[in-house]
Amino acid sequence: MQQTVFGAALFALSLLSMCAEASPAPDFPLLSADAGGAKTFRALGSNWRKLIVFAPEGRNLGIAGMKWNAARAKLAEPEFGRGLAERDVVVIVAAREEISLAAGVKSARVPAEAIPATRTAFALGEGDGATVLVGKDGEIAQVWRGHLDPAAIFAAIDAMPMRQAEKRERSR
Repeated sequence: MQQTVFGAALFALSLLSMCAEASPAPDFPLLSADAGGAKTFRALGSNWRKLIVFAPEGRNLGIAGMKWNAARAKLAEPEFGRGLAERDVVVIVAAREEISLAAGVKSARVPAEAIPATRTAFALGEGDGATVLVGKDGEIAQVWRGHLDPAAIFAAIDAMPMRQAEKRERSR
């Protein structure tokens, strides 16, 4: 009886670990990718971490609109740009408006007609502003809703095993 309970517990734990694994990011079209001229998200390959920044959409955005204005300002900050470049990050902007990024930041855009499907693929509502981090392995690492926090983004990237290995290699 104890072996059966133990076996069932191990099976349940294995199912939980499979469910807890990161899910692969969906593919979607890109415009003007200056990271190798990729025309789709997956075509960016495994040389880059991807930071997808979704602008909030809809009417009467209120606080979401104010947070988006703050996020746009952060995207243009040189210090944020240097941190992204150091961590091999491509910023993918999913916004209908033109966004200025810090000098040296690799970037791409989601075509306006593909933004709704891309939002749906990431389970984001129409009004949500969000930032999605995808690792070099193509797995969704983190989703932040409503704001863009460079410190949280850098901490999440720096905690990734591949990033830690890169830092060790670069320090040699």
